[in-house]
Amino acid sequence: MISYADLWQKLKEDEENPEDVRDIEQEEEDTALMGTEIDPTTVTGEDANGEEAIRLGMNIRHDFWDDFIKMANNADSLSRLLGIDADKISDWPRRVKESLEKVQDEDSGDRNKMISTGEV
Repeated sequence: MISYADLWQKLKEDEENPEDVRDIEQEEEDTALMGTEIDPTTVTGEDANGEEAIRLGMNIRHDFWDDFIKMANNADSLSRLLGIDADKISDWPRRVKESLEKVQDEDSGDRNKMISTGEV
């Protein structure tokens, strides 16, 4: 159990060294969330390319992903805002476009498979 004195000492150290405020656990979590690109071949299930997220954005607003791509094209500014490497952000528009095309192709294919139930 951490004592109040230990916690106070840690806060004082963080004040003296603000660049070292982030602890190792937080850095590991950041790496897991924003680190290396996910390899779709290692992801199991139907959502390997983020189709669920793509569909969610499409349901929010029909041009949601167009706006997202415009923002991601300004990788330097977005990098400063989110604290993510600009090189990672610069790849987002391509990945979103590819996933969008895949979802739209799947959706249009589903419409062609509909069975007619009769004339109204």
